Amino acid sequence: MTTRSAAARYARPRDHRSARGAGAWPSPALLFGLVLLAGPTAAQVIPPSIDDLIAKATREGSLRVIVELKTDPSPTREAIAAAQDLVLQELAGTRHRVLRRFTTIPFIALEASADTLQRLAGSLFVGGIREDRPLRTR
Repeated sequence: MTTRSAAARYARPRDHRSARGAGAWPSPALLFGLVLLAGPTAAQVIPPSIDDLIAKATREGSLRVIVELKTDPSPTREAIAAAQDLVLQELAGTRHRVLRRFTTIPFIALEASADTLQRLAGSLFVGGIREDRPLRTR
């Protein structure tokens, strides 16, 4: 029986390929090509365009949305509240209802009419608009 030191037992081979044989790892170019060929997956669902959201709000009367606000990369609570106030001021005269004003992330949840969505789409303070849909449980 041979005795090996703890360092020798847990040491990695100097060349990681030597442990698995030459060429065991696929090239990065091959992996990238496979990702491109795979196309969009369920996790990469493309969200509806603003036009689709406006059309749905027109059909249904209103639509629940999550609005992403443009802020500094690491906004404070005060900066988030100020951005929310600016967006809500722009929505004056439109049919909407505030569902939630988030305090630690730059988002606001609204129930919005089609005219509200059009106003949001043209706002300089809005970074994105997504439909707020309940998650399906399995």
